[in-house]
Amino acid sequence: MTDKPILFNGPMVRTILEGRKTQTRRVIKPQLGDIARAFQFVPGKWRFLDHSRARVHQLFSPPFSTGDRLWVREAHFLTNKHAYRLSVGVDQSINPDDDYQACVYAEGFDLSRTGMRLRPSIHMPRWASRLTLIVEDVRVQRLQDISEADAKSEGCDAEQAKSLALCDGAMPGNSKRCFHWLWNSINGPEAWDANPWVAAITFRAIRANIDSPEARA
Repeated sequence: MTDKPILFNGPMVRTILEGRKTQTRRVIKPQLGDIARAFQFVPGKWRFLDHSRARVHQLFSPPFSTGDRLWVREAHFLTNKHAYRLSVGVDQSINPDDDYQACVYAEGFDLSRTGMRLRPSIHMPRWASRLTLIVEDVRVQRLQDISEADAKSEGCDAEQAKSLALCDGAMPGNSKRCFHWLWNSINGPEAWDANPWVAAITFRAIRANIDSPEARA
């Protein structure tokens, strides 16, 4: 079991907070060792020889393992703890090493009149994370092999997501097409067609900092 950070954009943080997202997919690349023995060239394409789960994991070395604890990094800003403490609906965390400093989260907060400078998710300190994900399963697969059920677990319930402008190109009730649209919106217009190998990570979300008693239980 290892503690690791993981980045999510605002809409994905929202779906986790709402309990609609229990999977995420991250692009991975094969290790250089054993490539020659793992693939065989047949007319027009390379064919993968061994599809066993153990062999695929060995070759691609997913970034996370079952039992890992992931602390979510998201867009935010740092301010003093009194700035928004009486504001309705504003979620903030206090720095345990400096109880004058607080973190306020961009998702669900209107920054337009604050004048505060938004900090990218990559700069979020560990103490400020409000979401901990417990990894329950990791599978290696091609991106386009995602099932309709798994697409829904990615937060792409097409009926709900369309109202959130997450999948404007999806047909109602088609969660896989919604995920297709979402993947391209995050990774680029041809990202889906590239059909990369991905780590499909199933997790259980805890709405608490990774160092809190709730996340250690």
